[in-house]
Amino acid sequence: MSETITIANQNIPLVEYQSQRVVTFAMIDRVHQRPEGTARRNFNQNKSRFINGDDFYTIDSKGLYEFRTSGVFPESANSGTLITESGYLMLVKSFNDDLAWQVQRELVTAYFRVKPMNKSNDRPRLKFPHLLHGFYRGTTLARLTRMERELVGHGVHDFGLTPEQARERALVILTENLGKDPTFLFRGLPIIVPEPKKPRKKKADTVKTLDPAQKVPAPDVVQVDHNLCGSAPVLGFVPYLTATQIAEQLNLRFSTDRPNGHAVNDLLCAMGLAYRLADNRILPTHDGENVCRRRPALDARGQPIPGYETLTWDARVTDRLRQFVKNHPSQMPLF
Repeated sequence: MSETITIANQNIPLVEYQSQRVVTFAMIDRVHQRPEGTARRNFNQNKSRFINGDDFYTIDSKGLYEFRTSGVFPESANSGTLITESGYLMLVKSFNDDLAWQVQRELVTAYFRVKPMNKSNDRPRLKFPHLLHGFYRGTTLARLTRMERELVGHGVHDFGLTPEQARERALVILTENLGKDPTFLFRGLPIIVPEPKKPRKKKADTVKTLDPAQKVPAPDVVQVDHNLCGSAPVLGFVPYLTATQIAEQLNLRFSTDRPNGHAVNDLLCAMGLAYRLADNRILPTHDGENVCRRRPALDARGQPIPGYETLTWDARVTDRLRQFVKNHPSQMPLF
């Protein structure tokens, strides 16, 4: 799927053809909230007034492959029509409601008239070094733009936030980590949601042959109350996960790409399932005890560490954390 942009609270893909932004009939119907087929019908009724190669382009089956694979046209399409800015403005002349005026303004200023980015050198248009005065040393506009897009994609794809909520939280995180509020740099710029990252491939587990006399440890599952944490578990059993394992599922990572269990602990504390001691240890609250199991923490030699425990959490807490961040976007952690 290609990158998207938000127009009138509707996400549409960024589509370029012949070095200019174009739209499809389906995109026009979506942003104007019109019944499917409205834009195509208006076009067919006035097709003689549109100039091929200026107001629209017709894509045959040979040129459709890239557009089908990116989701612009359905797989079953044998041909497609792409509408330019001039064609769009002619096409929506009959749309006179308040929403239509808003959509036309947003599409023209934030979509059609934005210079297409050079894909081989995807850098922000802002190039003036004085804009970075007050940020931590080493901050660049390229880094700011990359971090903002990654955080927006993280909020939208991993926590279900709207693009607007994700950007608002991204700007707070950037302020905390770069020393200055960068909101003024992004004011008026469209919110671009990058496509989801592909799941990381895990290394195949090494198969070990066990001695028949060796005792096999029981899996890390326990029988729990079916009313716990929402939906009932399969066969009455549910796995328990460490904070690091939950971070893996929520795609919360350090800059070194390791799962960030600390961010999960912060979310557990914000939800009231855990609290932090002065020495930075995490303990479950009264509510957290219902979804937590304690184990003695072990050192490198497998010996218990006095005063320390390893906490594992009901796997369904992962969905609760995701829903919590969706309801409280300000709690979205830095990954």
